[in-house]
Amino acid sequence: MKATDTQHIVGEVARIAHLSVRALRHYGRRDTDERRGAPRGLRRLRPVSVRRGGAGTWGETDAYRESARRTRGYAKEDWARFKAESDALTTDIDALMDQDVPPDDPRCMDAAERHRLLIDRWFYPCPLETHVALGRMYVADARFTATYEAIHPGMTRYLCDSIAANAARKAGA
Repeated sequence: MKATDTQHIVGEVARIAHLSVRALRHYGRRDTDERRGAPRGLRRLRPVSVRRGGAGTWGETDAYRESARRTRGYAKEDWARFKAESDALTTDIDALMDQDVPPDDPRCMDAAERHRLLIDRWFYPCPLETHVALGRMYVADARFTATYEAIHPGMTRYLCDSIAANAARKAGA
């Protein structure tokens, strides 16, 4: 993939999520939000969450404000619950991949929907259009790709394809 393709996809995600490209790139460089008590394990299925301390116009978006409002009150126990949900989902996706289940199988699309709802429940509203753009960004941005590929080689594309299949299924419903 060419750099211009990556820039286009990151720009698309920024537009849909009402974030700046600079903010997305800033987030991609962050390993954790240790100042907020988030454990290192959050990297396993890290959604693009908009947290306090963002750069550029990040703090001026509805998504940022909503995520900041939600995460402001999270205690270590909340982050532990989020991590447990993330880890369970990652384990399920890993198992589906090990079983060679195609991304457009209903089980994979259900896992993609769980991923979308995880973001929606813990950070900010994540409509299907935003979720599809996030999936594309996971593939286009090496920092996000590295996170998923460390879990299971091929997971980034698999998740992206499952997200797209889920969105198509829901649009046709």
